Amino acid sequence: MAGLIQNNGDGPAHGPFQVTLGVTYTDRNLTVITRQLNIPIPNTVTIEGHGAQFVTDSIKNLPLLYRTENPKFVYQLDMIVDSANQVSEVSESNNFLSMQYWTIPPPA
Repeated sequence: MAGLIQNNGDGPAHGPFQVTLGVTYTDRNLTVITRQLNIPIPNTVTIEGHGAQFVTDSIKNLPLLYRTENPKFVYQLDMIVDSANQVSEVSESNNFLSMQYWTIPPPA
């Protein structure tokens, strides 16, 4: 899982700042697992405004669990952009995304 950051502001966003990705899921043993990755965005990165996008590094080796195997196999995905509040912004209200995701196996 990786994050896609879109700068909808009028001006560019400059590093350094940090992005935090989180995934919570129930594994096959029905244990709830949470994994988090803090991704430093260096000062060499600039995300221009007006819809420019940037893709973060990813959390590796997440298991692919199908909801048809067990209805508890739902992923909670979270992303916080500028999680350490390093960037001065007019509004911080759009720096967080949280969503659920699940998948089913492809047709045989």
